[in-house]
Amino acid sequence: LVHPRRQHIQPLGPQPLGLLQHGVGLAHPRTGAEEDLQLASLSRLGQQRIRIRAARFPAVKSFDTFDFTAIPSLNKMLVLELARCGYILRRENIIALGNSGTGKTHVATALGIQAIEHHRRKVRFFSTIELVNALEQVWQVFHGNN
Repeated sequence: LVHPRRQHIQPLGPQPLGLLQHGVGLAHPRTGAEEDLQLASLSRLGQQRIRIRAARFPAVKSFDTFDFTAIPSLNKMLVLELARCGYILRRENIIALGNSGTGKTHVATALGIQAIEHHRRKVRFFSTIELVNALEQVWQVFHGNN
């Protein structure tokens, strides 16, 4: 995990890879007033469904279906602490790094679902390649082809 203020990596498990192509992340974007008005007119369950769809998760997964015993190197206490969503109030992002099959996508998705269902937050799931491409597009807008 990367703490934005301290800029150090705190791994979910003991063997993180520093390679971006193996990472996933969550961001908490602000949305327009028009979308907020549409959401306000829906039931809480309807709002959750819209937010889950808007988050663009690769699949909807929760901690109920996560097998912590399958990945003993995963810091379960850290993951459960993150599930409380305190990082949102502190305006921190989460970046999970590790080898394939270590639960990064499942944990990131479950954290996003938790934020939507229990804290009424809007989230957006990004694979590393999606995030890098989005950042490159913004860079091009502001800096051109230089």
